Amino acid sequence: MNSRCWAGCFAIGGTCVGGSASAAGTTGNIQFYSGGSLAASTTFTWNNTSGFLGIGTSTPYSRLSVWGNAGDNLFEVVDNASSTKFIIKNGGNVGVGTSTPTYKLSVTNTASSPQFALAYDATNWMTAQVDSSGNWTQTTSGGYNIFSNDNVEVCQGGACPTTTATSTAGNLFVENAVTIGDGFSLREIDTTQLGLYNVSGQLMVTFDNGN
Repeated sequence: MNSRCWAGCFAIGGTCVGGSASAAGTTGNIQFYSGGSLAASTTFTWNNTSGFLGIGTSTPYSRLSVWGNAGDNLFEVVDNASSTKFIIKNGGNVGVGTSTPTYKLSVTNTASSPQFALAYDATNWMTAQVDSSGNWTQTTSGGYNIFSNDNVEVCQGGACPTTTATSTAGNLFVENAVTIGDGFSLREIDTTQLGLYNVSGQLMVTFDNGN
């Protein structure tokens, strides 16, 4: 022990002997050293019956319960460069690579590599990346993005136009044009006509009422 002893003890050769340390707090409070004596806090507790540890609470309700006041961070991992790696905010938002998560899960990485990955095993995976222009790229080891029993809508703005599906699932709805190859596009001319355009935007073929 340190040569600085609890009240009623004295040091011999750097070891405290004699006397006894006076416990602080009440049942469940975890003791800690403070200014030469034992101290305790009702917000740092151990429930020995259930084996629950509480930080910020006197009534832990799980193996580890962390309770924060308004504005407190509940949990944070910071590296030696003071860069936040992982954080749980008081409101429940979780941040990976950011100290200010704006959604329930915010993942930030400014490197030119994916920010997110899901995997079946080491060789079957998908990655997702948002680049410096705000574009989303999704890559799969299998080479397919599969939308099982779903419809896919590609829309301009916040709302998609009302459309009639040919089946309950497996439909692709495109609000403007479907672009093919180097710039050929298929798009609606009006409510009765569909046009195929070349790369210069010139109308090549018109589909009109089954013609």
